[in-house]
Amino acid sequence: MNIVEFSQIVRTRREARRYVDRICARSKIEACPKCSDGRLYPVESGRRIRCGSCRHTFNVLFGRWMNAVKISRVKWLWIVKLFELEMTSRRISDETGVSYPTVLRAVDTIRNSILARTHHGRELLAGDCVAEQVPVFSCVQRGNSVRKLDLVPRGDIIRLHRLGNGYFLQTTENPPGNCMLCGGIRHYVADIPAVTVAGRIYLAYPKGEWAYIKERLMKFHGIREDQLPVYLNVMEYRYEKRKDILFDLLLENLCSFMPGYEHLSGDRCRSRLVTQDT
Repeated sequence: MNIVEFSQIVRTRREARRYVDRICARSKIEACPKCSDGRLYPVESGRRIRCGSCRHTFNVLFGRWMNAVKISRVKWLWIVKLFELEMTSRRISDETGVSYPTVLRAVDTIRNSILARTHHGRELLAGDCVAEQVPVFSCVQRGNSVRKLDLVPRGDIIRLHRLGNGYFLQTTENPPGNCMLCGGIRHYVADIPAVTVAGRIYLAYPKGEWAYIKERLMKFHGIREDQLPVYLNVMEYRYEKRKDILFDLLLENLCSFMPGYEHLSGDRCRSRLVTQDT
């Protein structure tokens, strides 16, 4: 979405609300979050939803990622647009007039909504680590041949998370060899200027994708090492969707249901009713 098109949907609060609500309508809430009854109807000109059974009234964004930060839809749309343009949180705060802590929470919410779109991202959201499941070997590579040296002890692995390409592997010290074999994939030492970490980080990105990711990571003035897998997942998403309209995809992610609330959507409700009938 170009700037001219974008300016049309943020002209007024009403236009912004209509735009967001149209996206939310693709996965409507069809069950009351309080009593699970399906007799729902709009109130307050469609701004809220009321249950015909228990009278519980809730926001149309209930259970969705966008509801995690209480700012207007106009502000949300601006933050999403500036995030698409790869501005830092500090710059987004300056441009939108939204406080820096609020922008940080909004940007974290955007990142989490991206993580929720993939299996390995959902593992990261849940705090799962696969270090106990995947053996890691230190190796020596000469040309196209690889020779295994030693199994890396579990105590030497700080973090091991799945990524779109291979794994994020962080070790406590310098293992022997010049690469690591993890899940049958070769991983190489990754130099990331934006991050100061203990030990070493190994990644398995193809050269083109790694150049794209590294260039963008360098824009940040320091990333906590425990957050690096999150940033890598987001950069993977950007790279994969680089030919698509990213703004629309980000907004669709934010309007989707968070983990634990998917049962409120139409498809989940219908499948539950079929199960109950059978």
